[in-house]
Amino acid sequence: MERSRDREFFYVENEVIKHFVLGVVASIISSAVLASMEGEAVVHYFFIYWIYTFPAILVLGGVISYLIEKWIAAKSRIANKYLAYLFRLVLYLIGSFVFITLYWMIVLRTLPYFSPWRAFISTYAYGFIGALLYFHLYLLYEAAMRFYFSIKRPFSK
Repeated sequence: MERSRDREFFYVENEVIKHFVLGVVASIISSAVLASMEGEAVVHYFFIYWIYTFPAILVLGGVISYLIEKWIAAKSRIANKYLAYLFRLVLYLIGSFVFITLYWMIVLRTLPYFSPWRAFISTYAYGFIGALLYFHLYLLYEAAMRFYFSIKRPFSK
């Protein structure tokens, strides 16, 4: 009974904390990867990238992840785990596309227009990579929690 209550507490009441921690970790990883590609002054570039990635991944990534996971828990009945994975992956990419477009509309007050095709690809590619990173961190977190709660602990009731 105690383990069931622990699981319920961890999954229900700490949903916001879970998405916050995943957003922080995803923004740190993505900032470190982007800064390492700069070559020199990695720490300087890390903080510059982190200033931009932290709010975007935390707010937008956390919101879209929460909405997708709640919607899938309520509506999706896909039995095949590989199809469910692909379905969630596509939803995260669509969410990334929508939020990048909204970001452009809010910050620049215009729809995103890219004269060269390359600018379009590179702008949305960073968003897709961030969404994929967040999604896979979420999957790792879920697997770690399933493993944690499946372990038999000695001296526990």
